[in-house]
Amino acid sequence: MSLFTVTEKDNVTTVQCPSALNSAAAAEFTILSQAWTQNPSKLYLIDFAGVKSLERPVFRAFVLFHQALKNSGCFLASINAAPEILAVLQANGLDSALSPKKDLQEAMSHAGIQVSRQKIDVEFINPFIRATQVTLETQANTPVKIGKPYLKRDEKISFDIAGVISLTSNAFKGSIALCFPAKVFLAIYSNLLGEKHDVITKEIEDAAGEILNIIFGQAKAELNHKAGYQIQKAIPTIVRGTNLEVHHLTRNVAVILPFETDSGVFHLEISTEAS
Repeated sequence: MSLFTVTEKDNVTTVQCPSALNSAAAAEFTILSQAWTQNPSKLYLIDFAGVKSLERPVFRAFVLFHQALKNSGCFLASINAAPEILAVLQANGLDSALSPKKDLQEAMSHAGIQVSRQKIDVEFINPFIRATQVTLETQANTPVKIGKPYLKRDEKISFDIAGVISLTSNAFKGSIALCFPAKVFLAIYSNLLGEKHDVITKEIEDAAGEILNIIFGQAKAELNHKAGYQIQKAIPTIVRGTNLEVHHLTRNVAVILPFETDSGVFHLEISTEAS
């Protein structure tokens, strides 16, 4: 079993390191790097997330790979080094070879790789924002404060229950998820039906899908009428658990629409790509 996890995308090879960078890791890295130099990517990104220890044999393996890449006009950089690991790299002069960067985008810019900037399509998301506010305030008697939409990157946004709907139209496909922490969902459910519950049960979980269905229906009607998207009808599914995360089927980054209530924050996630 390999100690390193290697992924390739957009002329960037990302190398996820094991927790211990020892002599065994150095030997494997040397073999991998020899193969990489035969047909190199523009950028090799060493990901130190989770690395707990560094031993001297791996220093030489990194330096030799850096030198080989320089000769071929390619780049080596690193991300996610903990402060103590970064201190070891600097103390041993490896920061110049491994070129620590803040994130993938900064590393790609360093290598001269064009970084695509995804933008939020305000005209598309505004109907969902309006529909969410109207639905919560009129159907569930729950005032909401609209937060600033943002693009979901690598951060983890956990929740306890969500309604999820697939989006299909003449122009795109994707998914939308309405995600609640348990406390927020239970408060909204109480406002909706006048019933108080301490935990989310099978009997009340369908409310998450029903609320999403109303939001989806209102936004769909507006988008189909104004923009001619021809968004199709869909049936929501319910996801329930503890500290869940949404993993969208599309490759694009999701847009997060946060909403604040007196009981806490819930959010809508939307991810689409051209069909």
